[in-house]
Amino acid sequence: MSITRYYPFMSEESLRVARSLVAEAERVSDLSEALVEYVCEGNPPKDLVLFALRMTLPAKYMKSALKLASAFEDYSEIQASMLWAMFQTGQFSDRQEAIRALDVVIETPFDAALQVEMLIFKGGIATGNDSRRAFDKALKLCDTGSNLAPSRGDLIAASAVQRYPDEEHDLRLEEAREALQIATVNNDLFVQIMALIALGLNTSDPQEAIEANVRVIDLAQLLGVSYYTHSSCNNLGYNYVVIGEYDKAVRYYQRAMAVV
Repeated sequence: MSITRYYPFMSEESLRVARSLVAEAERVSDLSEALVEYVCEGNPPKDLVLFALRMTLPAKYMKSALKLASAFEDYSEIQASMLWAMFQTGQFSDRQEAIRALDVVIETPFDAALQVEMLIFKGGIATGNDSRRAFDKALKLCDTGSNLAPSRGDLIAASAVQRYPDEEHDLRLEEAREALQIATVNNDLFVQIMALIALGLNTSDPQEAIEANVRVIDLAQLLGVSYYTHSSCNNLGYNYVVIGEYDKAVRYYQRAMAVV
């Protein structure tokens, strides 16, 4: 994992700590837990706290994220992110309050990458033109610096998923492929998952959709994120119905139910 590529705003001391934790972690979930434990134990610099935040969102490791939020209540970035994560996981239902919290962080960003991430979150829960404006603003920010390339991949994948279904399937498909290419270069497995989901949703080729969703399941199992296994098994059930392979469709629907 390249920390500076994914999060290029850390001091040398914070990088030293982060790299030592990365070296000891076998899985991304291990790193997330170790980072949160480390920053909650002492008086860490803000860049390391925000790196820990990145490793717990979006709604990836809810337990670690909640611990982080309770330890740093004065960090508006973390509180806004937690509202978003809780909204996404059904633990918080007030969409407008979540959007207002995100807007606070968007207007006072700690760094450009965090601002892009908050705009992605906003684009994910806002609707219509508000969602489109958030994604467009994030894209403009990504165009300002090469060190935001990982954020651009995250953004394009989120946009392609969020805007499905719409009439611009070819554009969404192009976005998904660009996001997948960026995420592969940066070895960002979570963005690869989002890009593959977008590809599977927007392609007109059932076989391409099947291959994309199988890859999502493989990556989700590698990272220990059962939500994506569930959604992609559902998608595979539908894909196999489309091509008339009903036995496989039933098996994938049953598998989806088993991981709920």
